[in-house]
Amino acid sequence: MKKVVLLLRVSTNSQDYEYQRNTLTDICNRNGWEIVYTVENKVSGAKKNEERSEIMELIEYVKNNKVDKVLC
Repeated sequence: MKKVVLLLRVSTNSQDYEYQRNTLTDICNRNGWEIVYTVENKVSGAKKNEERSEIMELIEYVKNNKVDKVLC
């Protein structure tokens, strides 16, 4: 079974992650993939990756764990 990390991203506080979570979870379920970690990122698109703690957390997780796919 492939191990998958989800990255859910929105750019404003008025948006939520539910559509992304449901869609990506459905893709994983249909393909028999296991979701092992989920990162939620709510930040303006104008920031650099280094300024996004959630993105840095995702990168560290992938570096330190066996992950087959990252779905965004």
